[in-house]
Amino acid sequence: MTIPLDATLTAALGVAFHTAAGNRLTDPGMAPGDKGSPSGAQSLLKSPYYGWGMAFNTAVGMGIAVTAYALQPDWMWMYWLDASRLPLWVTIYVFLMYPAMFTFGFLLADQAKKLRPGGGAALLTGLLAMLLCLIIATWGRIWNVGTISEWDAGACTPLIGSGFATLPLTWVLSIGFVIAVGSLVLLYKKFAKGLP
Repeated sequence: MTIPLDATLTAALGVAFHTAAGNRLTDPGMAPGDKGSPSGAQSLLKSPYYGWGMAFNTAVGMGIAVTAYALQPDWMWMYWLDASRLPLWVTIYVFLMYPAMFTFGFLLADQAKKLRPGGGAALLTGLLAMLLCLIIATWGRIWNVGTISEWDAGACTPLIGSGFATLPLTWVLSIGFVIAVGSLVLLYKKFAKGLP
């Protein structure tokens, strides 16, 4: 994925982790029937479901993104800007978006669940549909890997195909995908058993 799409993906990941927790997320400071308390967000962010989700997001999600950025920074920006012109502080700031959007998604799912039963799942479905639309709309930018000058010249290498063995990015994304799916399966099993 690339930075503009990753914001949606990371928010959806936060929603997914909240939704996977089901009804096991409770605010110990809330009385039954209470619709919220000032400490509600803080206690949600102290839950093991948030902790495991943030650990996954940081280690796997950000790990893949930072590695991809190191290999192909212009591709990560989808050729909308020249990454070499960005000051380092902007790049660091942008990568702070990953934990921020995960947290936003996690907390937003809680609010969606309070609005109506199944609200978190509906929100997740909507975010995934939006992500799919964004991928379709930007497919040419995702599929073609290179620098911004190669993009302008039409000389990028396809992500998969003739350049598969020559593009380190393809290997990083492929291995990262396997690690991400494997980790999510293990976390799902852990969540199914329940966390303390």
